[in-house]
Amino acid sequence: WLRDQLERTYSTHIVPPLPEKYTLSRIVSSDHFSPDFLAVRQAALQKFLSRVVEHPTISFDRHLHAFLTAKDHEFQTAKGEAVSFLDKVSTTVRGAASSVLLKHQEPEFAALQGYFTALEKHLSEFESTGASIMQERAEAIARQETLSSVCRQWAAFESDLRQPLSSLSDCFEKNAKAARTLDEKLSPAFSPFHEYYLFCQSAKGVLKRRDALQMDHELAEEDVVSRQTVLTQAMRADLSKSLMSFFSDPEQLKKEKISKAEQSLQFAQSVSERINDEMECANQHLRADMNRWQDVKKRDFTKMFVNMADLHVDYFEQSLGAWEETLRSLQAGEQDDSSSH
Repeated sequence: WLRDQLERTYSTHIVPPLPEKYTLSRIVSSDHFSPDFLAVRQAALQKFLSRVVEHPTISFDRHLHAFLTAKDHEFQTAKGEAVSFLDKVSTTVRGAASSVLLKHQEPEFAALQGYFTALEKHLSEFESTGASIMQERAEAIARQETLSSVCRQWAAFESDLRQPLSSLSDCFEKNAKAARTLDEKLSPAFSPFHEYYLFCQSAKGVLKRRDALQMDHELAEEDVVSRQTVLTQAMRADLSKSLMSFFSDPEQLKKEKISKAEQSLQFAQSVSERINDEMECANQHLRADMNRWQDVKKRDFTKMFVNMADLHVDYFEQSLGAWEETLRSLQAGEQDDSSSH
């Protein structure tokens, strides 16, 4: 409800996206009532609210204040003011058609459209490839646990190899545990990638609504030209031979036609100026939101990449430590065998 109201009120601002339950299900748990899912969902919703509250314009919205501070009955009253379904459909269709009907798209915003399309692709590929790596690692974990069990059973069967096989079994078990810990900590780290994918979709929606304003302005400008033509024709018209000249003064008729044409032109010009003002405001909103969004994106992604690097370094250090310990144990056993001979 809250996001719908914010997007409706601030249609030319990039409203932060809500976290998708489906995506969280893939990352955490398919059980929407499990403690892990609820904890991650709550954190994601808190991040959404934080991003909204940090926005210099949207943070003053009355719907947001009602959501955060209103009592239950007051909040239900506020929710009753929701936009109708037909209004939503009309806005969506108009936005979708605008980019197609534009005579020429502003290069600045056409470039933004291309940027978000490319970023969506990169984010989707990164997320899907990361998920594939984690799936392969899960299979590798299962194989290492199998190897650990095989070595332990083999050691119980063959006493001469008990010590080296036990060392290998411990090593595989430690590596599997380290990999499982890596995946458990790494899995939530991928959720911000999908959040930014949804950000791209939100931004593209704003661009479509901005293009719809440009389309309205182009149509209004065409109307101004058309009415200017009508005024010019009225000023050049010779009404002395018209049928109406038999009943009225031709000059008076001409003055009346010119006056109506001038009023009509002034109205069309005022509409065109109003839409142009709205479009310029939309342009300013987009530029400001993009500058702020780029700064936040850089900070967020740097933090995510550092976290990923730290997690992998910890994993490889644990894995290396397990193999070094196993190597020392095997070498010590080899020396004991040499001494006994």
